[in-house]
Amino acid sequence: MPVTTRPRPRAAAPAAALTLAILVTAGTVHAGGQFLPGHGIRPMGRANTFVAGGDDVGVLWFNPGGLDLCGNQTLGEAALLYDHQSYARIDSGGNPQAEVSSSGDKVPVPTIGAAIQLRRRLTLGLGFSAPYGSIPRFPADGAQRYSIIDRDGSFLARVDIAASYRIYDGGEDGLRVSLGASLQDWVANLESRSVLNACPGTVTNAPEDPQCDSRTRLQLETIWNPSAAVGVHARWPRLRLGASFQLPVWVSGTGKVQAGIPTSPLFRDLDGQPKASQSGDAAVQSLTLPWIVRVGAEYRATSRLRFEGELDIEGWSMSETVKIQPQNVQLTNMNGGIPSYQVGDVSIVRKMRDTFSVRVGGEYDLLPEKLVLRAGFGYESGSLPNAYISVLSVDMAKQLLAVGASWWLHRQWRLDVAYSHVFMNDASVPLSEAAACQVAPIRPATACVPINAGSYRASYDTFGLGLLYAF
Repeated sequence: MPVTTRPRPRAAAPAAALTLAILVTAGTVHAGGQFLPGHGIRPMGRANTFVAGGDDVGVLWFNPGGLDLCGNQTLGEAALLYDHQSYARIDSGGNPQAEVSSSGDKVPVPTIGAAIQLRRRLTLGLGFSAPYGSIPRFPADGAQRYSIIDRDGSFLARVDIAASYRIYDGGEDGLRVSLGASLQDWVANLESRSVLNACPGTVTNAPEDPQCDSRTRLQLETIWNPSAAVGVHARWPRLRLGASFQLPVWVSGTGKVQAGIPTSPLFRDLDGQPKASQSGDAAVQSLTLPWIVRVGAEYRATSRLRFEGELDIEGWSMSETVKIQPQNVQLTNMNGGIPSYQVGDVSIVRKMRDTFSVRVGGEYDLLPEKLVLRAGFGYESGSLPNAYISVLSVDMAKQLLAVGASWWLHRQWRLDVAYSHVFMNDASVPLSEAAACQVAPIRPATACVPINAGSYRASYDTFGLGLLYAF
């Protein structure tokens, strides 16, 4: 029998997205291009090798063609991610700054899904999930403030309606082939805070003068961002092959921007109270999440042991630039006879690159029909050239180690647990190479003031718990 799929009764009738942010300086969650590798508790335990060997509802994230193996199931999961990020900046004047560390909230990332076998060859799938990523929080007055302060309140979720159909069944060699497709809607609430230089070009001040700091909040709610995925799955008694293609996701909408009033006398009255004010708050925001190609092969050495290898390629070069377009947002009523200043468009170039990951994982049925153990290892390339790494987007090459287990509580109930650790390579960005520039939207274009020079360290721990019911 399969390692993790137990015999289950047939039902006569059917039964029953995290962290992402975009900021004025154009950030998203970390790694995997911009997400941590993989998704799901059982897949996590085998280093996210699931495109060929997946046979439960968790396969929705990897390959909708694999739904054909699920039968009737419901699945609920939660993953808790701990990020360990630190940054020792060198400011634009070449001065070392105090190291800062992230202390973001630890919010469980949920997954809910169901598979319903309508006919022998046709299976439907429904899912609600979110990509794995951290919600960082740094000191509001830290040296990193021009890149990011926090992304509190942000989330990105995905809703799937999927189906698989077995197009070939019954070859002499036992071959079965199924095709699958998933229609998706990505729902986002993107919030972030960072610091801009709000002094106009007519004012002479140092590039990082705290008196010109404007603590700015950007927010976007968007509920309709469609995408889709397709997949194919082929299986023999001992070998399974899988491949899938995830279309890009274009997230866009009109949100709000709220700029804090700097402490410079240009914006204050004689008592030091804010005199200037913001007029208008609408801003058109857009970003692109990449296409993904996944291919994998699983070999079942015995009835109790199987291994899978998987290769993923993600098209993060599509997300080279993120754009923020304020809609008639102005700073008004300033001192010095200045009536108002228009807040201009912001276009952040990150020079992101396509990434690839190679992973191997396996499962062993230690106690038949009771306890399954898992483990895996993976490598993933970084999406950013060294010159563009910042606390906004910490994404260097990384290695993943993972372990997991399943315990059948009952003939129809399976409990999954998993743990993974991501080792991210350290990075150092020399001041002479730093290419992430300070955002100063009411100044004319001038030379870049680099805000990302320094050294970076990051790692991630993820704990997961899931419960599957087969009916």
